[in-house]
Amino acid sequence: MRPKGSASELERRRQRAIALLDKDHAPVDVARMLGVDRRSVRRWKAAHRKRGAKGIEARPTPGRPRKLERRQGTRLERLLLKGARAAGYESDLWTCRTSSP
Repeated sequence: MRPKGSASELERRRQRAIALLDKDHAPVDVARMLGVDRRSVRRWKAAHRKRGAKGIEARPTPGRPRKLERRQGTRLERLLLKGARAAGYESDLWTCRTSSP
């Protein structure tokens, strides 16, 4: 589960953890001070040791992959903004056509 806070807030928390570790605080104490799991502090410490500041910087969350290409999404947006009447519906409500029994 993703922790609460923006990417920059989470990065600042990791930076604070590294600063406390640099002041010779034990990982378990840093975890308690920051309200995080001790394993997270150890993971951040290892990432910082391996890659420096880049190891703990914020990364964008990738999210779900797009199903439409960018051009298709732009076209769809234009069609939706024109309204349902422009697409052949009787009103400006986007509804499904009813099927006959």
